[in-house]
Amino acid sequence: MGQRLTIGELAKQGGTTTKTLRYYERIGLLMPAEQGANGYRYYDEHQIAQLRFIRRAQTLGLTLNEISQLMNLARDVRCNELRAALDELFAHKIRDYELKIAALKTLKQSLQPEQHTCACAAFMPDCACLPTTA
Repeated sequence: MGQRLTIGELAKQGGTTTKTLRYYERIGLLMPAEQGANGYRYYDEHQIAQLRFIRRAQTLGLTLNEISQLMNLARDVRCNELRAALDELFAHKIRDYELKIAALKTLKQSLQPEQHTCACAAFMPDCACLPTTA
C-alpha cells in the first residue's frame, strides 16, 4: 500500500484547509480512499493527484463546476477528446476575460476626471473646485 494521509495531512500538502476538503467531498470532487474504524478519512496517491489537479485548475481560473465537468469527462473519454474539451473551455474563458478587460477599461475612462475639472464634479455640480461664471 502507498502513502496514506489523514484529511489534515492532505490539506497541508495541498495548501488548503480541511473544511475545503470536506466541501470538495460533499460536492463529489474528492472522495476519500477509505474511512477507518476510528472514523478518520484516509487518502492515497489518487486523492493527492485529484487535489493537485483541482488546485491547479483553480489557479487557471476554472470554477469548481467546470473542474467537476472536466474530471467526469476525463473518466469517460480519451486524451485527445479531453484535450479538445480543454481547448474549447479555455478559449471561452479567454473571450470572457477579454470582455471583462474591455468593460473595466471603459469604466476606468469614465471615472477619470477630465482635464481642469475635479473628480467630484460628476457628483456635485456646484463644487467649489469648479470655476464660476460670474
